[in-house]
Amino acid sequence: MTDKQAVIARIRDHYEAEGIPLDALSDREIELGVRQLAAAVSEAGTSKEDAADAMRQAVEAAKQRE
Repeated sequence: MTDKQAVIARIRDHYEAEGIPLDALSDREIELGVRQLAAAVSEAGTSKEDAADAMRQAVEAAKQRE
């Protein structure tokens, strides 16, 4: 397992524990989503709750694409 794969696995575990399973997302989608989420949070001063809500919405959108 590469370092990137290990990080993505930890991200999956984290969001699973938050009740947001990322099964519908590819590793690449998670990587891009986390980068976008981090940029949005830092630029807008988004709260942790708003960031989690944004991830929930992204997962729902990915499920609908399947």
